[in-house]
Amino acid sequence: MLVVDRAEVRSLEGCLTLRVSDVDSDPTSIVVPGESALGLLGNIREAVLNAEEQYWRVVVPYIKQLGAPSPDAVARAMSKWHRAQGWERAAKHVPPDDTMFLLTNAGHVAIGALPPASLHPVLAIFDPLQLRRISQGMEAATHQALQEMGSRPWLMRALAAHEFLAVQPWRQPDTYQDPSLAEAAAWMKAQYTEHLRRAPYIPRAENILPL
Repeated sequence: MLVVDRAEVRSLEGCLTLRVSDVDSDPTSIVVPGESALGLLGNIREAVLNAEEQYWRVVVPYIKQLGAPSPDAVARAMSKWHRAQGWERAAKHVPPDDTMFLLTNAGHVAIGALPPASLHPVLAIFDPLQLRRISQGMEAATHQALQEMGSRPWLMRALAAHEFLAVQPWRQPDTYQDPSLAEAAAWMKAQYTEHLRRAPYIPRAENILPL
């Protein structure tokens, strides 16, 4: 289980790929075949709406009570908080033959992956606003992957994508700049306003886990 602090999106070998890490770890890769990625993105959009119902009521107040420590300190505090939120119990309800799955819990969305979608079992926990920020990149990478699938089987493409990602550097590009506090606050306010304008999200009964 890792609480995602950084994420990178690419299109490789006809696949949508994600590399994710928490604030302290090396990256872990998740590879989704292009032919499955559009369905995954639709499910992620629904999971984000579900997670945001609790995110604004519970998670944002918790972060505010931390005061104003550094971003890394907030990330470590959130990682500790998540370990008490029952993710392991939630994952036990996933069908054992599912290579990839989504879970909504504690105001967050987890992407679960097993080989060959990942090199080892992964439960990557995303802030729903993180997923909103990278959604356009995921959609663009998915459409590119669909154009580049070719005829090779999914397993061969997945292994090739994992091999490529394993040797790539893991750092922000030299041109990257974090948004200013004012920019981040304005973006958060806009997301909250949009949330308030929507009707409350009601999940389908079959998607409610008996935790």
